[in-house]
Amino acid sequence: MAETNGKTLTAPYVPYKTFIATLDSFANFLPDRIDTSIWASYSGGMRSQLLSAYKFLGLIGDDGKPKPELKKLADEKEHRGTLLREILKRSYVDLLKLDLSKATPSSFDEELRKYNVEGDTRRKASAFFLAATKAAGIPLSPLLTVRGSMSATRGKSTVARKPKDESGNQGNTPAPPKVFSNVPVKTITLENGITLTLTASADVFAMTKPDRLWVLSILDMLDKYEEEHLEEEGANDDEEVEVA
Repeated sequence: MAETNGKTLTAPYVPYKTFIATLDSFANFLPDRIDTSIWASYSGGMRSQLLSAYKFLGLIGDDGKPKPELKKLADEKEHRGTLLREILKRSYVDLLKLDLSKATPSSFDEELRKYNVEGDTRRKASAFFLAATKAAGIPLSPLLTVRGSMSATRGKSTVARKPKDESGNQGNTPAPPKVFSNVPVKTITLENGITLTLTASADVFAMTKPDRLWVLSILDMLDKYEEEHLEEEGANDDEEVEVA
């Protein structure tokens, strides 16, 4: 497990594509010290996450000076998978003791908790690790990669419900039609750390058809964003990320 000065480091929970974008930038120019000032285009929180990730993976020292592995990882894209695999084995020693090709979400989550990650941070750390292992060619259990299967690392929204009577209805009246006011608040975290929350209070049956379709299209867009960003594919796609 990655440590510095006897303390266990926090597993990376920065978006994997953001990490790769900064890594690619080092192929053009590698500073003599890696610190938060080199990523001026990112938010303060994102800069801290990036710096923490580089330290955890052993790519920079406590003083911020790049290690030879960082230069190789940035320059040798054709060998990046092999290099990354060795870095992950060194950094996630306990987690990689699992047979990830057969691991369940609960066993994976149990080991991931040992890396100082909880709640939403643990979910993001899971996304980073799974994307990195995929890029490194490490076999993963389908239980860890199928969308929606990582219930152990995802937060769940809950809705307060009235107790049911003996007939199965809530209260003494028939169950009312579903309304948007009883739907959980939907919150997602964007790549720069900003959170976006969507909620509504309206009777779905009272909405016009165009309004219903419009609301559903928004929900579809949020689901698509989460699928593309929170369940990182790990591939270095064509999307450009601005790096200072």
